[in-house]
Amino acid sequence: GSIERSAERVGGAAGDAWITSKIQSRYFMDGDVKGRNIDVDTSNGVVTLTGSVNSHSEHNQAVAIARNTDSRQQDR
Repeated sequence: GSIERSAERVGGAAGDAWITSKIQSRYFMDGDVKGRNIDVDTSNGVVTLTGSVNSHSEHNQAVAIARNTDSRQQDR
């Protein structure tokens, strides 16, 4: 299977790099999508996933993680 283009507008005013980083770190921690070649690009709050997965389940998990990632930056 593949993830060709799954775009989802992400709420909040967080920077695109922050959103991309958060999703990538959540992928790293997830057993289903860890190690998969999934590129995460964010432009103006819209996340686009591109890459390959082995099953529909992995596809759904990758999309769910991206959609459910909190895009707000934490105060430091």
